[in-house]
Amino acid sequence: ARLTGSAAVPSYPGPHVRFDLALNGLDADRYLPPPSADGGASPAPATPGEAAGAGAAQLPLQPLRTLDVSGELDVGRLRVRGLRLDDLHLALDGRAGRFRLHPLTARLYEGDYQGDVRLDVRRATPRVTLDERLSGVAVGPLLHDAVGKAHLTGDADVEATLTFAGSEPRAMLRSLSGQGRYRLRDGTVAGVDLGRTLRAAYRALGEDGGNRRAAGTRFRELSGSATIKQGRLHSDDLTLDAEVMDLTGKGHLDLAESRVDYRLQGTIPDDAAIKELRGLNVPVRITGPVSDPKVRVDLATALEQRASEALEKEREKAQKRLDEQLQEKKEDLKKRLEDKARELFKF
Repeated sequence: ARLTGSAAVPSYPGPHVRFDLALNGLDADRYLPPPSADGGASPAPATPGEAAGAGAAQLPLQPLRTLDVSGELDVGRLRVRGLRLDDLHLALDGRAGRFRLHPLTARLYEGDYQGDVRLDVRRATPRVTLDERLSGVAVGPLLHDAVGKAHLTGDADVEATLTFAGSEPRAMLRSLSGQGRYRLRDGTVAGVDLGRTLRAAYRALGEDGGNRRAAGTRFRELSGSATIKQGRLHSDDLTLDAEVMDLTGKGHLDLAESRVDYRLQGTIPDDAAIKELRGLNVPVRITGPVSDPKVRVDLATALEQRASEALEKEREKAQKRLDEQLQEKKEDLKKRLEDKARELFKF
């Protein structure tokens, strides 16, 4: 690694620190402590802002409260907690226990990142506020490097405003709150094969068709908004435009426990392979750990509903035919009575 630039401490105590530095590249993971031996490592931050905020919150608080710092840093290539960044630029300014990283920009997995990070260490528990934007980021490689497995792939646009508190990673995650929007294009939901589950449910006439070793579900677009409260992400407007069916619905993702629970309504396309299912509206439930979710398709209820609707339509048609026949008979009887009256009264 080659570091160039300038740094100064114009006054001490305080201290006052000023810097303007450029680093060609660094693998920070070579210098960070390894994961705990008990395997209880926390999920890695997925963005530069989350990594910077989480890292700063773990620094000794008292020296931070007396620090006066201002400067800029450019890094050509950086690897930290598995996350790979290029062309990182940050400007840091802070004093009296409050710090801001802005602008914070980077190239991130074929896309762009923009962040605004604020750290407040004036109280006993440090607090971090994030305002982040990701554009065109390849989610699969990012998740693979951050958490070891790509549960989701696709090109993502994400906007989020988040806060968390504490100095221990899992406590930070459990305190995470905020809101955001997301849109992924041309990707896969790994471990959830809706097509195979649908076929299994059809064969079983509504029995549990869960598929725990599914390859995945391809989609054209996955989008929605989210509200995060105490590490629990809730979405009321999830939409999935997939090849096997379109889904809408709501549910939640527990970030600390990495578990999901979504209740969705699927619409099977009119060109589906199974003719009897074309156009059918199907309840779908996704629950369990993110790494191995269980999918249930309530096909029996959907087919019963379709049969009930078809029966109701036939009843309405029969009633309409009966009403028409009755009306015809009434009109015929009326005509005969009129003819008889003319015959009797000679008019």
